[in-house]
Amino acid sequence: MANTAQRSFAGGEIAPSLYARTDLSKYHTSARTLLNMFVQKHGSVTNRPGTEFICEVKDSTKTVRLVEFIFNNTQTYVLEFGDGYIRFIKDGVQLEVLGAPYEIVSPYVEADLMELRFIQSADVITIVHPDYAPRDLSRTGDAAWSLDVITFGASIGSVTNLSAAGGVAGGPTYYAVTAVDEVTGEEGLPAFFTYAGFEPDPATPVVLSWDPLSGADRYIVYRSTDGSTYEQIAGSGGTPTVISDNTWADATETATEAAPITGDSAFGAGQCRNDVIAGGVDKAYNNVYTIKGALDQTINCVSGAYSVIRSRVHGYYKRDAEARVYAGVLYETYLAGTNTVSDLNRSWSANMSVPDNGYTTLQIDIVPEVYLQFTSSGGINFIETTVEFIAAPQNVIERSVVGTGFNDDGSEGDPLSTPPLPRPLFDAVDKYPTAVTIYQQRKLYANTNEEPEFVYASRTGAYKNFLISSPLQDDDAVTWSQAGRQVNSVKHMIDLGRLIVFTLGSEMSVEGDEAGILRPDAINPRQISYNGSDRLPPIPVNDSAVYVQARQTIVRDLSPVNTGQYESTDLTIAASHMFMGYALEDWTYSKIPHSILWVVRSDGTLLGLTYVREENMLAWHRHTTDGVIERVCVVPEGDEDRLYMVVARDVGGDTVRYIERLSTRFYETVEEGYFVDCGISVTGAPATVFSGLDHLEGRDVTVLADGVVVHNPNDPDLPVKTVAGGSITLATAASDVHIGLPYVSDFQTLDIDKVQDSFKDRKMLINKVVLFVEKSTGFYIGAKEPSTPTSIAGLYEHRPTVPVEAGDDPLITGDVDVNITNDWNSNGRIFVRQIDPLPLTILAAIPTGNIG
Repeated sequence: MANTAQRSFAGGEIAPSLYARTDLSKYHTSARTLLNMFVQKHGSVTNRPGTEFICEVKDSTKTVRLVEFIFNNTQTYVLEFGDGYIRFIKDGVQLEVLGAPYEIVSPYVEADLMELRFIQSADVITIVHPDYAPRDLSRTGDAAWSLDVITFGASIGSVTNLSAAGGVAGGPTYYAVTAVDEVTGEEGLPAFFTYAGFEPDPATPVVLSWDPLSGADRYIVYRSTDGSTYEQIAGSGGTPTVISDNTWADATETATEAAPITGDSAFGAGQCRNDVIAGGVDKAYNNVYTIKGALDQTINCVSGAYSVIRSRVHGYYKRDAEARVYAGVLYETYLAGTNTVSDLNRSWSANMSVPDNGYTTLQIDIVPEVYLQFTSSGGINFIETTVEFIAAPQNVIERSVVGTGFNDDGSEGDPLSTPPLPRPLFDAVDKYPTAVTIYQQRKLYANTNEEPEFVYASRTGAYKNFLISSPLQDDDAVTWSQAGRQVNSVKHMIDLGRLIVFTLGSEMSVEGDEAGILRPDAINPRQISYNGSDRLPPIPVNDSAVYVQARQTIVRDLSPVNTGQYESTDLTIAASHMFMGYALEDWTYSKIPHSILWVVRSDGTLLGLTYVREENMLAWHRHTTDGVIERVCVVPEGDEDRLYMVVARDVGGDTVRYIERLSTRFYETVEEGYFVDCGISVTGAPATVFSGLDHLEGRDVTVLADGVVVHNPNDPDLPVKTVAGGSITLATAASDVHIGLPYVSDFQTLDIDKVQDSFKDRKMLINKVVLFVEKSTGFYIGAKEPSTPTSIAGLYEHRPTVPVEAGDDPLITGDVDVNITNDWNSNGRIFVRQIDPLPLTILAAIPTGNIG
């Protein structure tokens, strides 16, 4: 009697070449067949959920690409990149504007889509391709996206009208002045001036001047005596100075009420107005404007009354043609008393912050308000509050601006601080990069047609700035050649604590300095392996990277073994039958709940790898549908990662390309389980007619209605239901319905055998199967796989043995015993098939029988 239990399937489906390798521990946790069944991270197997129809692509005659956009766990999008356009999906719904799909124009044609490379930082995705200038795709709202060519260089321009005066005879003296961006802190390219015939002197300095530059926080001045070697002099050029503006429109405004008042009341007035900025010149460098004014208050109460006046001054600002923005209460004071009370010429001062969004004109409005609060009975026949901007010094707006002058007295300069040098990059055909990533606050580009081995890293914290200094500074841009034994173009780059560079023929780590920091003088590439990488970008998983080896047929991982050291492992050896003769077209990774790498094979099959390296779980499984799976991507939605895919299907004799989403596998009742492909779900009042199925016109569908399978073209005992006019009609009304295409899920164990005293020279008879299942129902069990993919011939159906009462859940968790008819053979396999849209999860498989 043989009673061999298999309680884990963490080895996945293995290749026929390993069917005799009972000496491998992996053999005893693997399966012969896992079709539309995936391995969960704790070792059980479960049939995959179905796919939800989202939308048809814009043009089904052309292929598209799906790209994930993940800002955080609640703001995620799937981007449909097509021939000359981009469309957007959020939370399973295609975004629309005025009833039409929202899209933007893109320059990328169909043939180039799979060669695009992406890296995301916050709300911006940078896109590169060797035939297109690098672009940034930016989001400002659900239906507000823009795709713009990147302008490389500093975020601030160069000063203009640089000139000099003074000094003593001598020279010539050469000057360079740069501006520093107030937001990014980046230093722009220098403006140069040659002061012929003069040089600085302590008693007669050279006086430099230039026009102010909008957005500059400060300026840096450099000097040279030969016109080529510059050094910074006397720190920063220009110091903040205070500018006052006292040109007011309506310089006095009064909030007045002369009629008798009998309750708490507030009264406003017009406004004093000052057009502070014109043409963007002399903005406050710190965005702060100080308003100084005076306030008069007068109260005239009826005899015997007692009241309080609260006078307020409100501030507003208006940038360019934008709406006026309320800046809050700038000042308030109180006045209380009986009869006539006055408080005149009360000075006040307040700061107003005006964010700089690139405006060129600024208007500030000051509005007075008087508020009367009664504290006893009586009345008031006159109250007044006046804001004044008449007499100095209470009539100005002050702000600090960066000075645009500098006195050079000839003091010694700093030769280690020099102006940045211009460096044209990525500005023409054959100079566009192919790879991009972010590492240590630098953006890295690599592999142009002219220089396929070169990597270019931006200045630290300045992703568009590739300027350098002479001598080099630690935060300067970094450039190096990823040279090896042969010319190997850089394919991909990824951050694994060290920068890992994948080339066509090898994998290398970039060590940086002793602290692991990348600097212009500390790059230090180190060879890891010589496998090479191909078109698909590597995917980070925990502390490892999974990548496709050159020639697109082998999947490997790169995992740390010691600090700064990595090893590369072939992940496809045990399942080589899934890869031989095929190429890998696309892939993505779902971290939650089961850590699965999804891989699109060239024949349209979807492969899955449950990958939990720390548990030594490397389990491959296969997934098919009634169509060809072409593209995939994953985005987090809610508590799990959701797989989206593009599937080419035959509907009405035409090939259509649909975007579909793999449904959740979390459910509590059989009604909630979703196991149809390209389907829809309808929940509501009981009905017999269900529409919204135009995308499946003419197709035979499977239907789960209130937890009961009522139609399934794979089940010979059920009537066929065909979509006509975009709808179907059921014989019995239902309120919770799933409608879609059927698919079959298969599971088969390996031969029962052992290393010593093998069973292969004997026959065995398996006549009973025990499955330990979880939340499962309606599946078929036998010893042999039927001859056709949907047949259940020779299999034994398992349904609940006790009639299911209304409201009861037929899902089973526990042991399922099935007696089967079998022949004497030498394998002892178990085969399980699910043809219905019902759940199946197998925790253990236990064949029982006799060994001859």
